[in-house]
Amino acid sequence: MTRVLMINDKFPPFAISGSARPFYFAKHLAELGFDVSVLAASPPAGETRDDALLAQLPRSVDVLRTPLLMKPTFSRVAQVVGRLRGSTGDRGPSSPASSTPQKRPPPAVLRSGRWWLHWHADWGVLATLAEWRRSRKAIPDVIWVSGPHFRNYCVGYHLAKQLHRPLVVDVRDPWTYGSLWHPETPWVERQHLEWAAKVFDAASRVVFTSPLTMREMARRFEGLATRAVTITNGCDDDAKVEARRTAPTDRCLFLYTGVLNDRRKPDVLLEALRLNNADPAFAASSLLQFVGRSGGHETKVAQFGLDAQVQFVPPVPRAESLQLMRGADANVLLQTISEGHDVIAGKVFEYLSARRPILAVVDDAGGDAWLLRQLGAGTVASWREPRAVAERMRQLWELWRGGKLNEMAVDTTDYQWPSLAKRLGELLTDVAQGR
Repeated sequence: MTRVLMINDKFPPFAISGSARPFYFAKHLAELGFDVSVLAASPPAGETRDDALLAQLPRSVDVLRTPLLMKPTFSRVAQVVGRLRGSTGDRGPSSPASSTPQKRPPPAVLRSGRWWLHWHADWGVLATLAEWRRSRKAIPDVIWVSGPHFRNYCVGYHLAKQLHRPLVVDVRDPWTYGSLWHPETPWVERQHLEWAAKVFDAASRVVFTSPLTMREMARRFEGLATRAVTITNGCDDDAKVEARRTAPTDRCLFLYTGVLNDRRKPDVLLEALRLNNADPAFAASSLLQFVGRSGGHETKVAQFGLDAQVQFVPPVPRAESLQLMRGADANVLLQTISEGHDVIAGKVFEYLSARRPILAVVDDAGGDAWLLRQLGAGTVASWREPRAVAERMRQLWELWRGGKLNEMAVDTTDYQWPSLAKRLGELLTDVAQGR
């Protein structure tokens, strides 16, 4: 039996997009007979959680959690500072002193120090020590480490060195470029570059979720191509999932499930909806629904005059989100990034499994568009072209109005988590046995 240590700080019950990959690999590797242990962080107070997901995890999986230190500490400091400021008195709204000054960023040395604390001290030190202590009872045969946070790779690197075990690095998102990589200072940028080179050099295998990302990273790091492989994200076979919707059936429901933020801005969808509203019939019988954290973008709806056509639904457990995907008339995939678009979003596989038509508003040359074209699934429009998005949206609406908006016939067998876990298990066994 191969003993596998899996490292991911945001392992469920964290409910973020990067949590699904390590969870389903841990679940299905255990079902395949692997001895799986997980090193993860403890969700702090106020974190979005999906505790129901953990009920699916086999009891044999040993999850060790250590606390995140910086977020709770900084929250307490901010509360103290707020109270101290409040005690100085309020000059009133008419006083010039009460106006909020333009905040200047902290000096570079403080930003670099904050990064170092977050990278090494926040979770990494306690996690490394706790795992070293646990491993004295049973040393793993191989160590697998994944993002979304790049600092996880640092923990995996140290543990592989200390325990003298091979390391498999799982790269969900690009490192040293892309939408998640924003070094605050030149020193932090150099640290990232040095750590990336060090981690990749130490890895026996490097797994990517997109062949496009694998190719780009191999171009950036010498010698990486010979140890790189692609194992995509995936989905469960949700044939037994019942469809559910919170919208009237007499309206064509375009559904976006996930987080809205600076990388996923709804502006292009709102503009496309506004353009199509030149047709009163479209305006009266279409609905755009966002399920998940809205990131403040809900305030834009009134600007486009779409209050009656756009709805925001708070985050729901994953099981419920799968039901809502099955109940939509069309699922919307949204990525509005200009760098790192070679990634294939994990959400696209869940949409494929739901078998409802997909409107992909993404980079036309990115990983999402590449996959959908490979499979002959969905319709793609560039997020930079609202009129193209409006045209694709109207085409789907016209099919719906004519009763011809049928389910997609896409074979997702190779992209289901059990199949992907089997591939990963074979790779981990080969690495553990020195092949």
